[in-house]
Amino acid sequence: MSNMTKRFHYPTADELHAIETAARRAQIKEMFRLARLGAKSARELVVRAATAIARVRRRPATVARHSA
Repeated sequence: MSNMTKRFHYPTADELHAIETAARRAQIKEMFRLARLGAKSARELVVRAATAIARVRRRPATVARHSA
């Protein structure tokens, strides 16, 4: 194909279908990647909060005694 022919080349219906299908697949793949990333971040946040709460509860009993 010469440059002139390439310049005025319009995709056929099959080519358009292939382009749209590839775009949908890429979009779905990116959405799943972002969902996994969000779930991982949420999990890390919950683990961090649970660790902080457990640390407060595990304080030694001697800290709370105020005997005179």
